[in-house]
Amino acid sequence: MNFNDEIKENAFLNYAKLSYQIGNSYQNIFEVLLSFIENYPNNKNNIEVKELLIDSYISSKNYQLAIDFLENNISFQNKSAYQKVCFYRGLELFNEGRYSAAIQVFEKSLKEPSDAIFKARAIYWKAECDYQLLNFNASLISYKQFLQLPNSSKTSEINTIYYNVGYTNFKLKKYQEAINQFNRFVSSVPLNPNQKRDAFVRIGDSYFMLSDYWSALENYNKAIEDGALDQDYIYFQKAISYGFVDRILKKIEGLKVVINKFSKSIYKDDALYELGNTHVSQENYQDAMVSYNTIIKDLPNSSYVSKSLLKKALILENTGKSKEAISIFKRVANDFPSSQEALQAVSSAKIIYIELGRVDDYATWVDRLDFVNIENSEIDDATFKAAEITYLENKTDQAISRFEKYLFKFPKGKHALKTHFYLAQLYFLEQNNENAILQYQFVLDSDRNEFTEQALAKISQLYLEKKDYQSSLPYLIRLEKEADFLQNIIFAQSNMMKAYFELKTYNKAVIFAEKVLLNEKIESTIKSDAHIIIARSAMKTGDQNKAREAYLEVLTSASGKLAAEAWYYDAYFKHQAQQYKSSNSSIQKLAKEYPGFKYFGAKGLLLMAKNFYQLNDAFQATYILESIINNFTEYPEIIEEARSDLASIKMEESKTNESIKIDNKN
Repeated sequence: MNFNDEIKENAFLNYAKLSYQIGNSYQNIFEVLLSFIENYPNNKNNIEVKELLIDSYISSKNYQLAIDFLENNISFQNKSAYQKVCFYRGLELFNEGRYSAAIQVFEKSLKEPSDAIFKARAIYWKAECDYQLLNFNASLISYKQFLQLPNSSKTSEINTIYYNVGYTNFKLKKYQEAINQFNRFVSSVPLNPNQKRDAFVRIGDSYFMLSDYWSALENYNKAIEDGALDQDYIYFQKAISYGFVDRILKKIEGLKVVINKFSKSIYKDDALYELGNTHVSQENYQDAMVSYNTIIKDLPNSSYVSKSLLKKALILENTGKSKEAISIFKRVANDFPSSQEALQAVSSAKIIYIELGRVDDYATWVDRLDFVNIENSEIDDATFKAAEITYLENKTDQAISRFEKYLFKFPKGKHALKTHFYLAQLYFLEQNNENAILQYQFVLDSDRNEFTEQALAKISQLYLEKKDYQSSLPYLIRLEKEADFLQNIIFAQSNMMKAYFELKTYNKAVIFAEKVLLNEKIESTIKSDAHIIIARSAMKTGDQNKAREAYLEVLTSASGKLAAEAWYYDAYFKHQAQQYKSSNSSIQKLAKEYPGFKYFGAKGLLLMAKNFYQLNDAFQATYILESIINNFTEYPEIIEEARSDLASIKMEESKTNESIKIDNKN
């Protein structure tokens, strides 16, 4: 109304303040506050309104909008607010796994160090980003900077700093310093018991790497007594440690614990192979054969199959069973071509053939092997080594050129498999994704080898980046089954749940999400992803009880858009349970704390209209539906439902109120 400009301005001011205080489902809070500032630039309350605007960005966790506003409004310089929103945006990016982008925003925060606590926290999380990017030296420098700040002790991050510094030193192979930092952590009454247990394991590993095996054993035992999670790994490391201090019976006993007590452990094949080798060292060839045969028969996908076959053949050779040995050497060469075991098998078989006086038979056999060329063997080695040197020196272009020349000259050479893998890695770094996929595929088309696991992880990652979920699935399925490293198993399972969801195979998406949640060591972001996939999949399949439980889990940790979605469904399920007032309270929270997510705001309003009608307040229901129709034209499906609900209400109300007129348009 334009009768009185002063009243109009005051009305707008109070409308803006009220929008901030209780939320505004009809208009974006940011737009309301900004609109007031733009319409009344000279209003004496503008400083307060700008403060409310910044605070609304922070409270709704819409940090990027706050950064944009502060950077684009030079007249409103609030350095403290800028420092904080940059910090929170950096933390948000870190949780999304966008570490390089997070570092840039943390550096913006550090340029405005008005609050010493936020300065310390920004340095800490910058270190965390560098750690995730494998920049361990840079990470360590930032951690040390954090510790030197007098206010670092007042932050929550101080509780894990020595644990993280310990890990960084461990990654840098500074094992004694890692021990010092982990010991400092475990003696500081850690808040997280799992981290304390893990620290004992890493102390044990550090002593192991320093060849102080008795100290390693002491800390592995502490980890077991404290209830550490990776007990199969700890028992395996204990067994190996006993071997190095000549406690062979203890070593054998420990390896058998891994094999029998942890029958599904990823270290089972490691333990079996090491047990076989230990029996060989004791000249107990019969028991060694049992271990090797178990791997070959029961774990056909293990990377130790070729090694176990080779060991069997060598035992047979050493015990005078030359013909049987030759048969297995041939199997290794035929089934695992280009592997190191295949080359050793050919070399060992050659000695037996010579001893038996069957050199012609050897020559005939070798002639049929693509990867063995007696005449070109030295040239093959030299050509590969020339390429490998440039690869190890990080001379990418030169390495690619030389590896390509090697494959052109020796397409089935001794080093062909390794060359294809190196080329794949180089193409991956150069973001030449199509060529990388071709090279990884060659590695995967070969029998299980030392590069299989890495190739599976990388090729599935490349397909996921292209959003080609269908193509990624076969590789993820293989990776889950064949991986020796827990992180790759988690990677496979977490991406399978996403891929199945995108492919609308919701039941399988839930299965893998639940698998992921069984792992106690997953990061909070992966856990949140799993809950949201369960929730969305359950909604798609009509399992609303499961969806409700999953959305409640999402509410405990989500932020931004996911939190807005979770609050909407909190209101939705309360509506379904006829808890209409409580449902409206959730919608009001959605409107106040997450105003930047207009779609869920509009859906929340639609639900609020339904709630009011059930509460016998047709006036409020009608008013809200009309507001939706006028203000949310970008969501036609919501508009359509609002019009349908409005028509139904008017039709019903007209039966008892003749003043209500039916508008066919609505």
